[in-house]
Amino acid sequence: MKQMTVMLQKLKGHGFLNKVILLAGGTAVAQGLQVILSPVLTRLYTPNDFGVLMIFISIVGICSKVVDLRYPLAIPLPDEEDQALNLLALSLILSITITAIMFSSFLVIGDEVLSLLDIEELQQYYWLIGLSILGIGLYQSLNHWAIRKRDYLLVTVTKLNQSIVQLVVQLLFGFLKLGNFGLLLGDSLGRMGGSGLLATLVWKKHRRNFHHITVSKMIEVAKLYRRFPLYSSWSSLLNGAALQITPLLIAMNYGTGVAGLWALSDRVVGAPMGLVGTAVAQVFLGEGAKYAREDPLKFQNLFNRTAKQLFMWGVIPTILLLFLSPWLFQFIFGAEWKDAGVYVQFLALMYLAQFTMSPLSSTLDILQRQNWELVWDFSRVILVVLGISLSSYLHLSPSYAVLIYSTVMLCSYIALYILCKIAIKLHLKSLQ
Repeated sequence: MKQMTVMLQKLKGHGFLNKVILLAGGTAVAQGLQVILSPVLTRLYTPNDFGVLMIFISIVGICSKVVDLRYPLAIPLPDEEDQALNLLALSLILSITITAIMFSSFLVIGDEVLSLLDIEELQQYYWLIGLSILGIGLYQSLNHWAIRKRDYLLVTVTKLNQSIVQLVVQLLFGFLKLGNFGLLLGDSLGRMGGSGLLATLVWKKHRRNFHHITVSKMIEVAKLYRRFPLYSSWSSLLNGAALQITPLLIAMNYGTGVAGLWALSDRVVGAPMGLVGTAVAQVFLGEGAKYAREDPLKFQNLFNRTAKQLFMWGVIPTILLLFLSPWLFQFIFGAEWKDAGVYVQFLALMYLAQFTMSPLSSTLDILQRQNWELVWDFSRVILVVLGISLSSYLHLSPSYAVLIYSTVMLCSYIALYILCKIAIKLHLKSLQ
């Protein structure tokens, strides 16, 4: 880890691309470890085990979207350091409090919900669900503080730590033949490991300034940035639902085995593209928030240039996925995983659109257009649920359900691009 840190330190620079390379490079290493070791994991765990993991991740992903009421997104925005510090404290307190409320709710009504979804296997793992949600909430808050400080090396190191902890636990418990518990425990400990390391490093670097945190100032910034919980939290919940509800719907209608195939396709293709996109998104948020305040024309150029570059970077992998994914999945992961490659074929164009636009979605937050984002997310989740439900009602195959989902998501990302362009033009016009 120390050698990797030194190597990444050499990549540090002041340009946007250098910062993206720093984050994406570390992310690529972290995700590369996951992809490289996936053939081992697919021989230690069954498609059903991966299906349970995907359902677990879906539940955690949806709940974590509102665990901090989206206040971390506001941390890079204030000019005054005191406001940012109090936003950080507010976000951390909210994460702990809301996680406790969610965990208590699972204990009361969790069994009934899981029985309705026909996934009783998770009933004994409520504590892991709570642990993962807390890990995500703490990490999001601390991560956005690091973004504000433009400490992208810190973010990269913690991502590597997350991936290593997750894989070590999953491999160890896989060899011990303890079933899906190893996959779930690895996921939870990986998230908490990243949060713990990030908290330690942030504390060491910035603890001298923490005396500026007070209850009155936290209340003040909570009111000042109230659009984030009022709009962004609901938008994020819908966004998470659109992305995470699909495995739940597939498991309900087609079984956890099919959900496991979906999980592998997401782990090998969707997650790497998503994590590289997240690296770009973090730099875009850090740089874009500054440009939007100081030089809106630079912000417009940053958006256009980033969108073009992301699209070009994603074209060649997309073409390869369209033609080779079924054969590659069968060859690398085993014959029982071939259908996961078929799903990737249907998802390829959607992945390209997601890779291009997801990192730029913070444009609407930066420009205070959270209400637009809310409408977009609401429309998308409704169409996803209707599409997959219709495929089940018509007794279509799982492949058709995946194709319908891919089409809906592709169209939604095109719509998001149009909304961002309009928001930027209106922002420029308002300053004339």
